[in-house]
Amino acid sequence: MNHQDIFEELFAVAQTSKDPRGVVSACLVRNGEIIASAASSDDGDEHAENVLLNNFEQSTEGVVLYCTLEPCSLRVRGQFVDCVSAIAGASITHVIYGARDPGQSDLTHRRCEESGITLEQVDDPQIIERCALLFNDTVDPQLSQEQAPRKPLD
Repeated sequence: MNHQDIFEELFAVAQTSKDPRGVVSACLVRNGEIIASAASSDDGDEHAENVLLNNFEQSTEGVVLYCTLEPCSLRVRGQFVDCVSAIAGASITHVIYGARDPGQSDLTHRRCEESGITLEQVDDPQIIERCALLFNDTVDPQLSQEQAPRKPLD
């Protein structure tokens, strides 16, 4: 599978979520094959990376994590650990994402570097745009400005 195939699967998985804070999906890829995938929870609290890693019981050796939105590095709501900490805790060392999260990008890159995680944005502008739209189009406008997430950049 190539990046296009993997992200097409992520877009399909995203359809299973009704996350009011913006739908995100993630998957684990080993030897070019998706071995697990998940979308963010419908309650708006559990991010796709948390759902995925909390339900994955195999070794993460040689695994690449793909996600439609750059992983978070700081959580302001709920009891869940931030995605960078979850990724590091699962011993995953390479992440490929679609859209940037401008509110957390600098901190995420710094924390990933400190944790030995390589973070790479996919280089296909169409995939990046679709990932940003997936997130932006699913944010509930009724959320207060204080609770609403920032819109990702391409």
